[in-house]
Amino acid sequence: MLHFKESVTKFEAVDVRVAGDRVTAAFRTAEPSGAESGPLELSVQLIEDRLLGEARWNKIDWTPLSGRRRATPLPAK
Repeated sequence: MLHFKESVTKFEAVDVRVAGDRVTAAFRTAEPSGAESGPLELSVQLIEDRLLGEARWNKIDWTPLSGRRRATPLPAK
């Protein structure tokens, strides 16, 4: 699951590739209004509990990305 606290945009994975601890993924996106925006692309590596890499979305070119794993998983919906 991919969750961004600052966004209400919905993401649907269209391509996910895993090679060891490296993940590349592309997501189709739709705004709350139903309008589609450009694809979200990720190229990340999981190092211990950190997610490090780059992302690009819409008109925003490749930008550094990092985050931490949630200590307790969210309940399945």
